[in-house]
Amino acid sequence: MIVAIVGCGNVGANLLQYIVNLSGVDKIWAIDVTNDHVEAAIMDVAGVEPQGARKICGTTSNLCLNEADIVLLTAGVKIGPEETPKDAARKNFTIVTQTLDGIQLKKSAIFITLPSPVDQIATFIQKKTLLSPSQIVGFGGNLDLNRLVYTLESQGIDATEAAIVGEHGPRTIPVYKTEENYTAVAHKVRNFLANIGKLAGQKRNLATGPLLADLLRSVVQEKEDIHYVSGYHPDYGIYLTWPFHVGRYGAVDPLLISLPLQAQKEFDELVEQKKVEAESIKDGH
Repeated sequence: MIVAIVGCGNVGANLLQYIVNLSGVDKIWAIDVTNDHVEAAIMDVAGVEPQGARKICGTTSNLCLNEADIVLLTAGVKIGPEETPKDAARKNFTIVTQTLDGIQLKKSAIFITLPSPVDQIATFIQKKTLLSPSQIVGFGGNLDLNRLVYTLESQGIDATEAAIVGEHGPRTIPVYKTEENYTAVAHKVRNFLANIGKLAGQKRNLATGPLLADLLRSVVQEKEDIHYVSGYHPDYGIYLTWPFHVGRYGAVDPLLISLPLQAQKEFDELVEQKKVEAESIKDGH
């Protein structure tokens, strides 16, 4: 299969190191706005996997997306010190528009997207590409699930059947039986990334590369593994972060989850908000 990665920043460059020797990946297009960023990413891979790096083709043109079986959009902006989430979202919608303008993706292509707000971006990509809703997959839920499990176990709370639903990031909804210390647990999970940035002195997310590579593996090798991703949920008619079976046809067959009282309340409120947001997405505004 041919994989295209749009964006050779920290996430894209890190991801390349995990997928160059992935079985089923025959060719990788690495795309960025400058040749220097592309070349630097390839050189980073060469320092780890010299043979694998040779299957990477660098370019500044998005036209190679037309031949890709799987597209991963890792390019995006984070919220600046004087910006609001809406400011960052507006810039990310622009990035998506610029990425897809003049492109005709394969009808069988799978599109995995990272920029925030991931559910709204996934909705926009589906409207723009007209691919089947299941073929657009938003990344991030697996991160939230792991953060929840860590948080629960750190507090001595049973995490055996823990799950997350709703949306990746600040609006994620933790799901666990007892809902013990729910407000504190939810706050910690929702602010996990921000707290990493504060402690490290810079915004970073080192867990994205390996988890994204694992998601790609499920698609390439048609494993139908369960991943927490942003996918189109037919029961609600919108993109939601939820546990889906993910394979060659994207995110399909969402799992059935029983939500405890607090999680159900927050989920119902969020769904109503997201339906309004989905209706308003036409041209990324």
